[in-house]
Parts: sequence; structure tokens; C-alpha cells
Amino acid sequence: MDRKEIEDLRNRVACEAVLETSGFAIDVKESTRRARKFRRGAEIVIVTHDGRGWFDPLSDAKGDVFSLVAILDQVGFAEAASRVAALSGFRPATPLWKKATTPRASVLSRWEQRKRLDPGSEVWRYLCWTRALPVSVVRQAAQEGALREGPSGSMWAAHTDNSGALSGWEERGPAWRGFASGGAKTLFRLGPADARRLCVTEAAIDAMSLAAIEGVREGTLYVSTGGG
Repeated sequence: MDRKEIEDLRNRVACEAVLETSGFAIDVKESTRRARKFRRGAEIVIVTHDGRGWFDPLSDAKGDVFSLVAILDQVGFAEAASRVAALSGFRPATPLWKKATTPRASVLSRWEQRKRLDPGSEVWRYLCWTRALPVSVVRQAAQEGALREGPSGSMWAAHTDNSGALSGWEERGPAWRGFASGGAKTLFRLGPADARRLCVTEAAIDAMSLAAIEGVREGTLYVSTGGG
């Protein structure tokens, strides 16, 4: 199989097809158009990039449709490519995801319905114990209104524009990561709005971790793009 054939298969066979034929089922409630969550018992796989990519939120495993088959079936690349080719005519039964049209007011109301972080809560323990963030940094982010208690012990980290208006939030927990359905990525912010120094990171936990390493440096705004 030459490079062109491999690229053609990568574009034609979605990761959903592999998962559905391997006994995985989609978790519609915890899926979005950009990140679709599949379960098989205790196993979880998140499908991204319109079905062309995937990652395991419980480990560092990630890749394309070929690596997904290789890991699930414990085979080499050549055999994985052969099995992907066999699925080229398979059509996944997962929902057709339409572009989100959720009004910003709805995003704001969902945010306001979530509790602020409480010391000792499940999310607080995840950030301070599991992720080893200092209590002082988590408390500062909470006091600035940047964090909320999400479902199933997940953290919600607000993304706001330059006027302070909420546009969405990063979602991160022990077994889940994603972004607010219907929301838009701007920036997670920790620190003064008039800061003269800007530190840009990929995730909110990265921003808080850098703030912790630097001791929350004066005059610095720590931000996250949420991978955007």
C-alpha cells in the first residue's frame, strides 16, 4: 500500500467506524461536535478533527485511524492498514453534528448555574491534590471568578474577551477534557487586566501551573488559549 492509498484511507475512514465495530458506543450527553466521547466498559476514547483524530483521556495515547486500530487490536501498522481498508465502506451511526447555534446568553446562564469552587470540594481536590496546584493559586483564580465546579468533578475555566464578557470555558477533570458546547474560545485569564507582561499557555491548568512556578509574578497576566 503506497503513501497515496494510505492518505486516501485516512481521509475516508473515520475513527467512529473503528470504534463502533469494536464494541464502543457514543456517549451523546458528554459529546460535542468537535469532541465525541465513546465508551466500552471502563475504556474511553475521544474522537476529534471530524473523525480523523482521537485521544484517550485516561492516558497519553492519541493518533489517527491507523494507530487506533493498532492499539485496539494489538497489531502492527501493515495489519492495521488492512483492517482500516476493510472498513472503507462502513458508515458510522453516530449523530450528524451541526454547527452550534447556542446563544451567548445560554452559555452565560449555564455558567452562572454552576457553583463557585469550595475548599475541599471534588474539583478543589482535583486541582490541589491530583494536579498539585498551590491552594493560593487556585484560590486567586476562584476569587477572580475564573473557575466553576463542573459535573463529575470537572473544572470549568472561564474564557472571556477583553471587555470581560464570558464566551465559553475549558472543561478538565480526571477523565474528561473539552470545551463548552456552543461556546467560543477567547482567553482564560489569571492576573490583572492592565498587566505589562503576558504569558500565553495552551490550557488553563498550564496557566495556573506557570503562575505557581513563578510565584504569581507581579504585573503579569497568565492566559490560556484552550488549544485554540
